[in-house]
Amino acid sequence: MSAPAGRRHWAEMGESTFVFGIWLLYAVHRLFGRWPFRLCLYPVVAIHWLARPALRAASLQYLARLEAATGAFGRAPNWRDSLRHVALFAETLLDKLLAVSGRYRFEAVRCEGNEEIDRATLDGRGGVIVTAHMGCLELCRVLAERRRGLRLNVLVHTRHAVRFNRLLQRLNPDNALTLIEVTEIGPATAVLLADKVAAGECVAIAGDRVPVFASQTVEADFLGHPAHFPIGPYVLAGLLKCPLYLLGCIHDGDGYLLHFERLAERVELPRGRRQAAMAEYAGRYAAALAACCGARPTTGSTSSRFGINPGIARMSRPHTPPDPVRFDGSRLAIEDVVALAARARPAELSPEPEFRARIARGADFLDRLLAEDGVVYGVTTGYGDSCTVTIPPELVAELPHHLYAYHGCGAGRFLTPEETRAVLATRLASLAQGVSGVSVALLQQIETLLRHDVLPLIRPRARSAPAAT
Repeated sequence: MSAPAGRRHWAEMGESTFVFGIWLLYAVHRLFGRWPFRLCLYPVVAIHWLARPALRAASLQYLARLEAATGAFGRAPNWRDSLRHVALFAETLLDKLLAVSGRYRFEAVRCEGNEEIDRATLDGRGGVIVTAHMGCLELCRVLAERRRGLRLNVLVHTRHAVRFNRLLQRLNPDNALTLIEVTEIGPATAVLLADKVAAGECVAIAGDRVPVFASQTVEADFLGHPAHFPIGPYVLAGLLKCPLYLLGCIHDGDGYLLHFERLAERVELPRGRRQAAMAEYAGRYAAALAACCGARPTTGSTSSRFGINPGIARMSRPHTPPDPVRFDGSRLAIEDVVALAARARPAELSPEPEFRARIARGADFLDRLLAEDGVVYGVTTGYGDSCTVTIPPELVAELPHHLYAYHGCGAGRFLTPEETRAVLATRLASLAQGVSGVSVALLQQIETLLRHDVLPLIRPRARSAPAAT
């Protein structure tokens, strides 16, 4: 069932964090200041820039599109601009460490457009803040700890940057931000976020990266080119029935400017034009983001005109959804199970008529046996030692309900979402063999559970404790 490997998703790319090197540069800054830090940093950046052609291409593409859309440079960007762009991104890593450790010069941070969100939070009205990977978003911690009334819950995908996030945690174990892993959002998390917004807290979510389950995007214009944006911020704001704000972090001289902007007082996603509505909100976000990128191209030093991470240019590349894992009765590879468990690829039940007919034949065979008063283990008999107990025809339909009610009495921890998806995937692969007498409708229901991440609560079987199904 494995599909040919295509372009890797950003969440599958391993981090290139050299923790000792970061600690060393951080120590240089603490001992000697910013300029000695830069003298040590720039050779590292140059080597990194030369050794990664994909990075150079993404940076130059973004800078060229920024110039074409905003005229930020007044000329065609060149390799020197790209190198300074990447160097500024590297300096931002230091600012992240300083912000988290409390050593950043917070007086160098300015805010604009924040009056409306300040009034709302002071009145106990929460909202969704859609951010972007530009500047130093760790300065959100400054807001959470230094601005009266503003409480932030940040949705993140941190598995691709475990070492760097562990480093941040070591710098400040008492970080006040609440971080919620974005790949774990389910009904329980949605209820949690609704409670937080109702209590006047804000939920921050990135709006400029294709989600881990990459099929859920809408297209909007960004810097004059079509780009794919995740629908998560707009679905979340629609569910929570709250305002939607933009937060952009822009390099401003020797510091940063935190730009707030209200994108919608309330996100409405009407049935029948849901996709169009989400595309409209994504368009507002993209326009505001582009304005942030070109707002201060000449402020401060020459490098301050590069206000955004090189990776944001990847948004405007053509987006190819991941190939689904097809369930057609063939062998399920372990790589397929891992991809489904991580929601890196969707599940797809084979639409081939031959496959559907084979499943239907199994169900029809079982129906014929029942019609002829045949004895079928687990259908007209009990289970295990009770296999000799005959179930009356009028109670056959009730037997499955008794089974899952019995198995619902398990004890111990629940399986994690990843483990639960793996269970569903292997069960679907088993039933898709066509020898269990199940219907196509049942297989479609399991496929739907995987596609929409509707997960049952399952307890692993431990000793005599039964499993919940």
